[in-house]
Amino acid sequence: FRDRPLLHLNTWAGHPVAIAAAEANLDILERERLVENAAAMEPVLRRELERITQSVPQIVKVSVLGLMSSTEVDAAGVPDMPRFVRKVRHLCYEENLLVRVNPDGQRVSAFFYPPLLVTEDDIVNGVRSLERAFRAAFATG
Repeated sequence: FRDRPLLHLNTWAGHPVAIAAAEANLDILERERLVENAAAMEPVLRRELERITQSVPQIVKVSVLGLMSSTEVDAAGVPDMPRFVRKVRHLCYEENLLVRVNPDGQRVSAFFYPPLLVTEDDIVNGVRSLERAFRAAFATG
């Protein structure tokens, strides 16, 4: 090493505390069967999001991959898009549902990422909250 300059390595590369934290997280994932739960809850989440397309006709697309999901609505007739987005966010928040709601042109997407330990009841209740928020926001413009 005397003939070569000292290499600068990533501060976190091979850091023993970071490795211990990662191993502890992997142990929790395995012990609590969180990956298996996520796989079992994916069809529940898909079913519930597809169900609300019946009561929210503005929904044009539902996407689900594991527990990552999005619901896209056509908001072309909404006169004040920023107000509409804030209303959906606020109504969800009031029901203890954290959802990311973003406008994109004449469409609005709601991204719903429940935790890996989510239950079927949690999903049903969360999607119902999202459904109520969309319906109320569309009703008031």
